[in-house]
Amino acid sequence: MMGFSGIGFGELLLVLVVLLLLFGSKKLPRIASDLGTALHDLRRSLAGGRGDDNDEGPVKDQTQDR
Repeated sequence: MMGFSGIGFGELLLVLVVLLLLFGSKKLPRIASDLGTALHDLRRSLAGGRGDDNDEGPVKDQTQDR
């Protein structure tokens, strides 16, 4: 059964075992989390920043305070 763009289960398992041997079991979840966050940010930036991720809130015009 072919899954990810022609990569079979055996090949995927081999890649995962090699990654586990290279990075160890403690670093692998952190790497996967960082990769997921990077992909999420990339998709959001490619979409033009649409969404409600504005952390700063509305910008107040400070010239009217005087």
